[in-house]
Amino acid sequence: MSFTVVSRCVRGLGYVDDKSLERLSVLFPRLAVLELCLSSVSDDGLMTFLDHNQRLGGLTTLTLDHAGHITDRGLMRLAQHSAAKLSQLSIARCPHITNTALRSVRPSVRLSVCLFGVV
Repeated sequence: MSFTVVSRCVRGLGYVDDKSLERLSVLFPRLAVLELCLSSVSDDGLMTFLDHNQRLGGLTTLTLDHAGHITDRGLMRLAQHSAAKLSQLSIARCPHITNTALRSVRPSVRLSVCLFGVV
């Protein structure tokens, strides 16, 4: 059984930070789909989540929208870490992610990117 957790894409609702993402990894150890919108999750918070999640199944779909604390470092670690299961990655309005990190995502992952402006 897989679960989906959505951080609402509306200001003030469903706010997710590193600590709450870590709790989600305990509550939903087989989480397959994660949508983080307007979150304050950092590279380190994302990796802590992935460390726990991958041992128990692995994330298949990840959406990062307005995730201003995720950087190239986090995306490159994500690409290495979740190589086996990740099939969809959507990145929108994440100012610290560049083409350098996007090239680290393996070709079989369906990648949707909007670095600036409206998706």
